[in-house]
Amino acid sequence: MHGKYYCRKVLFVYKIICYTKTETLQNYGYYKVQEIINKTLHEKLIELGNSDEYAFHMPGHKRNETQDSFMNIMKMDITEIKGFDNLHCPENIIKNEQEFAAQLYGAEKTFFLINGSTCGILAAICGTTNDNDTIIFARNSHKSAYHAMYLKGLRATYVYPQQTNVKSYILGAISAADIEVAMEKSNAKVVFITSPTYEGVVSNIEKIAAVVHKRDGILIVDEAHGSHLGFHPDFPASAVKQGADIVIQSMHKTLPSLTQTALLHICSNKAMQSRVKEYLQIFQTSSPSYVLMASMTRCLHMLHGHGKDYFNKYQEHLQNFYKKATELQKLFVLHKDYVSEQFHADWDASKIVICADGLTDRKGVPYRGKELAKDLLEKYRLQMEMISENYVLAMTSIYDTEEGFDRLLHALKEIDKTLCHKNELAKAYINYAEKTAGNAELSIKVAIEGKQKKILWKDGIGEISAEYIYLYPPGSPILVPGEKITEEVWKKIEKYKEIGLNIQGPSDPLLNEIYIAITS
Repeated sequence: MHGKYYCRKVLFVYKIICYTKTETLQNYGYYKVQEIINKTLHEKLIELGNSDEYAFHMPGHKRNETQDSFMNIMKMDITEIKGFDNLHCPENIIKNEQEFAAQLYGAEKTFFLINGSTCGILAAICGTTNDNDTIIFARNSHKSAYHAMYLKGLRATYVYPQQTNVKSYILGAISAADIEVAMEKSNAKVVFITSPTYEGVVSNIEKIAAVVHKRDGILIVDEAHGSHLGFHPDFPASAVKQGADIVIQSMHKTLPSLTQTALLHICSNKAMQSRVKEYLQIFQTSSPSYVLMASMTRCLHMLHGHGKDYFNKYQEHLQNFYKKATELQKLFVLHKDYVSEQFHADWDASKIVICADGLTDRKGVPYRGKELAKDLLEKYRLQMEMISENYVLAMTSIYDTEEGFDRLLHALKEIDKTLCHKNELAKAYINYAEKTAGNAELSIKVAIEGKQKKILWKDGIGEISAEYIYLYPPGSPILVPGEKITEEVWKKIEKYKEIGLNIQGPSDPLLNEIYIAITS
């Protein structure tokens, strides 16, 4: 009787939710309910898929209809049933597909990641370090790498991306010389860097690997934005073939594969494969998606069979775009020669960085990254990947179309005509990982797990942060738990708040308050 009554009650409540908008369920012992969703997520995704909005952002399949066999994914969504192997103990089809991936990229061993590069980064760092070790760490690393430091109680000896005295817009590469100095200073054996950067700057992995291996160290490269590297001579080589010991790549960022799909490559016998594998068992879901793995294998076999044709056409589109982009008078599109001159580094041309610096509209109102992204989306239906203070990033892949590149070029030329130069150029602030970062007073783990108190953000200067603050994307922290909040960092974050960039990390999303560490 009780069960039947409960079922009738649930059905009645369900009908109320479905057929009323403001009725509450207080009389039935439930929290107040008000319908605030006009469309479900599923409905909005269908609407987006049917719109004319063009995706200059990840995932790399760009919602292209050539992935039509994945439209009805429920027919493909299974668990570990007979004949389909097990990701955590592969013996046949998944084992064979991972071996195929390793051969395709030139790795000794490749693991499929269906929790994104995040789980690969966590496993790589945790699997190669011991608790409380020191690690050589590129300051512009993704937040997941900082999370690995937290989990193992690691301390970092930071190396910083190159910066120039002139207006550079973006961060440069990590230098082998800085790695060598850091290893001498700390005696750390594990080095973690990001290459290419979010904006496409590629470090000299071969030189860095030589320095690391000379001191019997292990080099881990976050190549999340470089799964496409090495498939065409006009793109830089992958870190897999440049001497790195472990390389993590996000297939979904720059290749036609579904979101969350990634690869971890073991490239040498120094990589502590068994420990890394153990940590993958921890950080990967115990119910891996066969739909995601199928997307990966379809992409990998496409690269093997038809990759040359795709990349030749892709490179043709990119060359044509960059050539015509030189006609812009106010907006400035970064290019290979610029990066080489500024940073003496290689460049991944798939990342289109469009700079709006020292500009105003015709009314004299400052025109920067946020305004450019807004115009591109609202007037031209072009969605960018990233908005920074003085630039936007259009992320491209082999699945981008000629029409897409033409639409972007047309939009930029029209916008360019409406802009004016200021009398004085604004300083092009670099978004993250500058040497203005506060000195680490505590480890991340101690700062997060120790005593804390909440204070007003305006009173934060001189205190030790117990929270992260970063722009997203790219997700590289400006402030890390355990670091002192310097006046310079505080002012920088205030500036980002003022111009409306997407600040994440603190428990207070408006950053009126922040948790600080108490050391006494």
